[in-house]
Amino acid sequence: CGTLSAIPPYVKQILLLYMKRFFLPVCLLFLCGSFLSVQAQTVDSTLIRVYEDSLKVIAFDMMNNTDSAVRVAAKNEFMPLLREALEVPGAVNYDFDSLGTVSRLRPADGSFRLMTWQLCLNSNNFEYFGFIQMAGEGGRIFKLYDEGDEARIPEKDILSHKNWMGALYYNIKEFKDKKTSYYLLFGFDATNLYTRT
Repeated sequence: CGTLSAIPPYVKQILLLYMKRFFLPVCLLFLCGSFLSVQAQTVDSTLIRVYEDSLKVIAFDMMNNTDSAVRVAAKNEFMPLLREALEVPGAVNYDFDSLGTVSRLRPADGSFRLMTWQLCLNSNNFEYFGFIQMAGEGGRIFKLYDEGDEARIPEKDILSHKNWMGALYYNIKEFKDKKTSYYLLFGFDATNLYTRT
């Protein structure tokens, strides 16, 4: 055990050469990797905002255009674009606050996100659309297929995303029974003048 002065000069030169050739590049590689990782996260949130801005413009047409054909065309453009946005890494935690025409709900436990919206076909007929995005790894996405007109006893039917009771949902309440969570959804269905609920 000695000091650095006890090391022969040629060994010091070899150590310095080793550090310059191997240690410094490894450190630089590590720092660059960290920088690129931060950049990738920034790009993802930037990408989500770009999607959100495009979706906001399309959603406005989908809700407010006086021509029903334009509203339907906007809906056909909106759905796949929203799905693309939801598939961007980190999107499961992004709120999409500027999409005022889309209901965005999460239960208290944060286990999923429910996004729903309506399309006015005419003054008495509406269609409903939506996605459920699961929290956690991957943020699995389920497209909701409105089959509310097919439900025989909606109060008792057990439905899935493939035969969803279409509505514009505005509230969600979580209930627990032992270890199982149940969710009560509150929604508005303006399908026609006689069945609005």
